[in-house]
Amino acid sequence: EDVEAQTRIRAKFIRALEAAEYNVLPTPGHVSGFLRNYAIFLGLDVDVTGILLLGLVVHFRRPYKPY
Repeated sequence: EDVEAQTRIRAKFIRALEAAEYNVLPTPGHVSGFLRNYAIFLGLDVDVTGILLLGLVVHFRRPYKPY
């Protein structure tokens, strides 16, 4: 809960990131922001380009769901 308050990322999304449960995550834009904020929280060196790329990879690994 402390992580959730400091990162402003809901706990269920943090758990999904850590468990690679990509189908739980929202849009790629959200995922990129989550990854960036969580990396900063963990004290990791944040390369914005790498985070955005990882967000796209996460998006494309999700099962296709037609609108």
